[in-house]
Order: sequence, then structure tokens, then C-alpha cells
Amino acid sequence: LASGRLRAALQRIQTELLPKLRRVWPLSDEMVRPDLADPDTLYGLQKRIVASESCVTLVAQFRQMESYLGGLLGGGATDGGEDGWTQGALHEYLARTGEYVPDVRKPIFMCSTARVIDLQAVLNAMAKVKWDVNHVNVQHSPYIDTINRGIQYFAMKLEEQTSTVMLPPDVLWDSFVHVLTHLLVEGFSNAKKCSAGGRALMQLDFTHFWSLLEIVSGGKHPEHRAYVEQYVKAYYLPKDLLEQWLLEPRGYSPKHLAGLVQCACSSDKKTRQRLLALVESVPSPAAGMPGPAANPATPAQQLAGDGAA
Repeated sequence: LASGRLRAALQRIQTELLPKLRRVWPLSDEMVRPDLADPDTLYGLQKRIVASESCVTLVAQFRQMESYLGGLLGGGATDGGEDGWTQGALHEYLARTGEYVPDVRKPIFMCSTARVIDLQAVLNAMAKVKWDVNHVNVQHSPYIDTINRGIQYFAMKLEEQTSTVMLPPDVLWDSFVHVLTHLLVEGFSNAKKCSAGGRALMQLDFTHFWSLLEIVSGGKHPEHRAYVEQYVKAYYLPKDLLEQWLLEPRGYSPKHLAGLVQCACSSDKKTRQRLLALVESVPSPAAGMPGPAANPATPAQQLAGDGAA
């Protein structure tokens, strides 16, 4: 969830800055802890928004004041004062900080958006779906209704917040859609058996979910959509193209890829074993991989754990 540049910055802060700080009382989380545990406030979503947006705004203000701050340092771009700061160092610091600070939003908001719906309950419901059907009717699976109710509930809670705080709606919806699409792929990958009809049912379920999501959120979310669709459609690939597809970095965990191979090659043991061995040799998605697919194994379960923060 955290970008590579954000993780690097947090590591630097932890090792270089935090040991130098004096402990203050009370601890900051004690003042907001009740809200962070309250489902009626979406686990402190408003406070999380204020915190992250204040941080982003503060950095933007400092960047606007760069010329003034540089003048206070005196000297040239490379002439530093007693503390070692130069105008060049100031510019580099503000530019680098301005790049990674907006990245704090997604992991912070995920602590709320990952708890809008009961992820484990949805996974349990998906596990009860019969994915090895021969024919698909026009009715979507019941678990989609649970997800869609969550979408409507999330939109309602955001509407309630607009009167008291300025929301970054695109970032909030991106965080929530990330949760939902990774939840779907996680559930699809858990299927023990899956026929062509079952894959068509997955596509039907996803289409029903996505049509409501676009209307309620007002966004298209193309990268998140592709994350689910390319996983479902990979089932139909010829075996040689499937092998190539497995080698391409797409952000799926080895568990997701193994689940796909198990279903796509259920009747071809030799090919299945060869592709499963290939999956085991493929490196896991890099934690810093860009895009919504950047998430380690069992994303729905991991998101549920992150949401407890």
C-alpha cells in the first residue's frame, strides 16, 4: 500500500529522527483513539482526512516559501551555514518531500475503507458459490449484493462528512475501490474448481458490481477494473500464452497465480505442474510496484489487518 519512496522516507525518519525526539504526554493517539475504534465514524475517517490533508498542505506551503526560506539561509546554492543547510539542500529536501508526502493518504485511508464491509464474510460467501457450472443464468451471485450495499453505505458516509471537512473524493474512492477489487481477486483465486461457465459467472458478478460502482462513485477507475478483468480473462488464454502471462509483472500474488493455474489446467496435470513450478519461481510483487495491483499475498486479509490500525 505504501509506495517505495514513502517507505524509504519512513525508514529514514524512524532511524534518524525518532530516536532524537523526547517523549511527550499524553501520547497523540490517546486523544483520537475512541474515534479510531468507532464504526459510526468509519473508524475516524474524518480525523484521518484532516491529518493527511494537513500534512500535504503544509508541504505545499513550504514549497511556496522556498525562496524566502532560502534567503534566510544566506549564501549561495552550495554555501551552507553552521547547521550544514544550503539553498541547494533545501530545494532537494522540499522537492523530495513533496513527492512522497501525498502517498501517505492511501495507507491512512485504507484503515477506514478496508472496514466498510466485512471482508471475511464476503470471502466466505464467495467460497459457497458453485464456480464449476456449465451454464450461467442472468442472476448475479448473492455476495455482490453485500458489496454493493457497502458501496452505497460508503457514499452515504462521505456525504455526511462534506459539511464538516473538505474531502479528497478521488483519493478516498481510489482507496475503497482498491479494497474491493483486491477482495474479488482474492475470492476468485480461492475457487477449487472453475469451468468456463464459472468464469463467465465471475465476469457477470464483476459487471453488476462495476456498473453500480461507477454510478455511485462518479469515476471510471480503469486500473482497478483491469486488475480484476485481466485475472478473469486469463482463464481463457491458450497454455503457451498463459505461461507468458504468468511471467509478466501484474501485481498478483503467487497464491492468486496458483489458483488461476489450478482452474485453467485442471484437466492437464503435466501442464498444471509445470506452470505451478513456474509460479513458485516468479518473485512476489514488489511492495513498491506502482498501481492498484501493488499488494502482497492474500490482500483482502491483509487489508482487514491494516484496518485495525
